[in-house]
Amino acid sequence: MCLAWWGLRAFCSPIYIILNPIVYQIALFFIPISRYSSDLERDLLIRMSPPPVILEPIVVQGGFAPHSRFLSNADTMNGSMKATTIDLIRRARQLERETISALTPEQRDRVGTKETWSTKDKLIHVNMWKLETAQHYNHPAAGRDPNRDETFQEHNDFIFEQTHRFSWAEAAQYADNATDAMIVALEAYPEEQVSQPHLFEWLGDHSLAEHTVSGCVWHALMHMSESYVERGDGEGALKMLNSIAKDALVVIPSERALATAKYNQACIYAQIGDSSTALPLLAAALAERPDLKEWAPQDSDLATLHHMHEFKALIA
Repeated sequence: MCLAWWGLRAFCSPIYIILNPIVYQIALFFIPISRYSSDLERDLLIRMSPPPVILEPIVVQGGFAPHSRFLSNADTMNGSMKATTIDLIRRARQLERETISALTPEQRDRVGTKETWSTKDKLIHVNMWKLETAQHYNHPAAGRDPNRDETFQEHNDFIFEQTHRFSWAEAAQYADNATDAMIVALEAYPEEQVSQPHLFEWLGDHSLAEHTVSGCVWHALMHMSESYVERGDGEGALKMLNSIAKDALVVIPSERALATAKYNQACIYAQIGDSSTALPLLAAALAERPDLKEWAPQDSDLATLHHMHEFKALIA
């Protein structure tokens, strides 16, 4: 490890970073937030908050109260793709908060493992990806590919090891910070660039708006929906997803995106044992996205369908 890294760690105490925005920005540039290994770096991760405001979690009745910053603001919606995407980020964070507030005591107290995450682990996981996405947007290096050498699973396992001891208050602060960072990063781009495909090589055919909604909105809500399914409330999971799906499909208006939404719905119905609804949705999804045929037999969300002849015919 280089000497500059050790010098920066010794210099950047958590308190100084909070009080000095310039040092905060330097630390954010040089320290890969997902790669902290000491108590100092852990403290930095939890406490850092993008300018101009530091957010504090509000705990009420065992859950987290809505923070006004994450409520949908009609004044910001002017029909632009950028404003719609930012609004979706805010709404997704609010739905995360509502999900946490609705947890049963058993769900709140459950300790997760690498193989079976708790809802708190999932909250940290989805917001880790928000924070890393914000970092990629802040430093795209004219098309820098953000893909890492390690696999997604290896990266997820590493983050779990570093964060599974977070308290609920720390996890909420982390989620607030990540959401704020994502909004600040996206706001820095002109409107035309947010909706422009191929802006960076690593985006491929997608725009920043599509990439953001897929990775920072839909990804988050799919994981949050699992807490509803765990307690047998499939309708609650679908209600949460449907509350944002229509606007999300405005940002990603392709048949592929619609097929992905149907696949996700099929997963929820399969998990609550409603195969008669899950199978037609899955058939429609696979017709548009045959690439999912390879993944579907491995997808644990579809485990209740795997033994069925109808399912085997769909993936043949």
